[in-house]
Amino acid sequence: MTEELAKLINRSILYRGEILHECIILEKDIDLSVVMHFTQSPSHFNDMHELIMDRMTFDQKIGIIQELLNRRSLDSLMVKRKEKLIKELRYVKEVRNKFAHRPMFVGYQEDEKIPKEFKMITYRDGINHIPFTKNDFELCIKRIKKCVEVLEGFFRL
Repeated sequence: MTEELAKLINRSILYRGEILHECIILEKDIDLSVVMHFTQSPSHFNDMHELIMDRMTFDQKIGIIQELLNRRSLDSLMVKRKEKLIKELRYVKEVRNKFAHRPMFVGYQEDEKIPKEFKMITYRDGINHIPFTKNDFELCIKRIKKCVEVLEGFFRL
C-alpha cells in the first residue's frame, strides 16, 4: 500500500468516526427528549431508556419526535422550524447509514494517482462510486450539530 493510499484510508476513517460520533450525540438527545416528555421519575427514566428507546431504530425515534412536535401548538415560524428539523433528521439518518454500511473504494492501481478525497461504494443497481470531499464533511458535521441545537431548543434540554 502506498503512503498516499494509507493517508486516504486514514482520512476516510477520521471522517467516518467523527460523523458517526456526532450522530450518536444527536440520537441520544432524541432519546432524552422523548424520555423527558413522558417522565421525570428517575426509575421510569432509566426503564424507558433501557427497555424502549434502546430497542427503537433511528427512524422510529424521528417519527416520535415528529409526532410530539405535531401535537404542540406552534406558530407559523415554529412549524417551519419543525418541518426543517424533521427533514434534516432524515438527512442525518441517511448520512449515518451510508457511513455505517458503505465501504470505501481502495481499488487503485499501482501506477494510478491516488485522489485527495475518498469515494464510498454503493452496490444497489450496479456499482457506483460516491465522492466525499472535505467540504461535504464540514457541511455534514455542521448540519448534524444544527439538528442538536434545534432539537434542544424545542425540548429545552
